Amino acid sequence: VSVGARVGRQVSITITDEEILEFKTSVIPLKYKMEKGEPLKIKVIYDNKGNVSIKPDIQLQISRKGEKIFKAIFPYPEDEKPVKPLERKILSSLIEWQTAGREDGEYTAEVKTLLNGKTMEKDSFHFTVGVVDADSSNKILNYIARIGGGNLVLGWFIIGGFFIVLSMLLPFANKKKGIWKRKKKEN
Repeated sequence: VSVGARVGRQVSITITDEEILEFKTSVIPLKYKMEKGEPLKIKVIYDNKGNVSIKPDIQLQISRKGEKIFKAIFPYPEDEKPVKPLERKILSSLIEWQTAGREDGEYTAEVKTLLNGKTMEKDSFHFTVGVVDADSSNKILNYIARIGGGNLVLGWFIIGGFFIVLSMLLPFANKKKGIWKRKKKEN
């Protein structure tokens, strides 16, 4: 048994041939600190907000101390289906750059998202390869970051917490009478 009702309503649909190319690319390095010989691996996520399927390419440029040392375009993988409209897609293959034979130090990766040869987005990040020797002005910050497990802000919080605890315990270790010392009750 089924029940149905017909409702008469006028509907207007407008179709245009206008292509809307709107998408966001997220470029995420798996690590920011590589051991010597370990490749830089980058995950790419596309969020297509337009009305057409897209197959963007990625241009990766690596530089060290302002000098460009690598530049290549990584085409959209042939085995991947295009990113459909309103779809979010994580590419199954990673973009890799080999660090073997490279000097230890800090590097900059500049990433451009290309669609039909046109730059649609730009992004950049810094990473290190091998052991980085800090100059004297950065050594203190380097040690603080080590205290925080590689995180400078966390290192500062740990040091601050240490001094707070120390300031609370210091009066108890003080043998002299002071404002922090409890006075004995007199009978």
